[in-house]
Amino acid sequence: MCALDVTGTEILFRKEPAERLNQAIQTYVAPHLYLLVDYDPGTDLVGEADTFTRAGLNLYRFIVDAGILCQIPKILKNDRTFARPVARLRNIKEEAETLRTYLAHNSSMQNDAKHTIESMRAWLRTAIQKESIEDEEDRRKACARVAKQAEVAYRAAMDIVVLLAAQEKREEYQQKLEQEMCLYYTHTTGKSIVEGKMKQIGISTAKAQKRVKLAKKSPYECAGEMAYYLQDWVRDWEKKHPGKVKRPAKSKSFLLGFQETLAEAMYSENKPNQVKTFLPRDSGILYRLIDEAWNKVIRKAKAKGW
Repeated sequence: MCALDVTGTEILFRKEPAERLNQAIQTYVAPHLYLLVDYDPGTDLVGEADTFTRAGLNLYRFIVDAGILCQIPKILKNDRTFARPVARLRNIKEEAETLRTYLAHNSSMQNDAKHTIESMRAWLRTAIQKESIEDEEDRRKACARVAKQAEVAYRAAMDIVVLLAAQEKREEYQQKLEQEMCLYYTHTTGKSIVEGKMKQIGISTAKAQKRVKLAKKSPYECAGEMAYYLQDWVRDWEKKHPGKVKRPAKSKSFLLGFQETLAEAMYSENKPNQVKTFLPRDSGILYRLIDEAWNKVIRKAKAKGW
């Protein structure tokens, strides 16, 4: 059903395998679903010496940062049908977290660094039979281990798609996947996608109103200022959908409050055969809701001096 002729190296350094995963779930489960949103393995600008670092960080991006693969074990944990691929995915997620923590974070003796270093040494013992990388051969072996785990994770994800397609509980699991897809836009990479879209709208609106200072603000500052005015939309939506969203705590930002309500609106307003995609595209529900929310409150915002 799904092509599995892909290498771990391709998964770690090219976008096409991630696109194939999305195509598989869209073809065999539902056309608006996705597994990976914004998987960008990047470009090698520093030479082969840093390939291991790139590979380790990209494994984490693939499983955790760029989509909802890391949430699948939680969704399917009580269904023995998925036990084997879910266990593989869970184990590789733990490896990816070890690599990312060591390679991207400060490895001083602070912030539980001792545990991080011990975990990394254990990983290296498995990968290269040593506790540290000493030469290019060690680096090659370490890269090969990461590539192998990327391939195992990819195949586990494809196995899960195949099993989902034949499941009696397919609709139930589809709803849970949809919830996770919407929640993706409230944290990490998903938050930056929302902020980027709001920045894009903010620049065009600011230019139209000759508000040069706003157009030059950072994406977060611009999105945060827009979210202040979008509180009218948040309140209106919550009145029409009581109990759907808990009111953001006072300590939370306007932007986070908007993102939380936006995620719930995405899920609640998803209707069969109407939503083209949950991916961040102009034809999808995410950008449509942001545009609709902004258009609805822009007159009020202007009246408040925006």
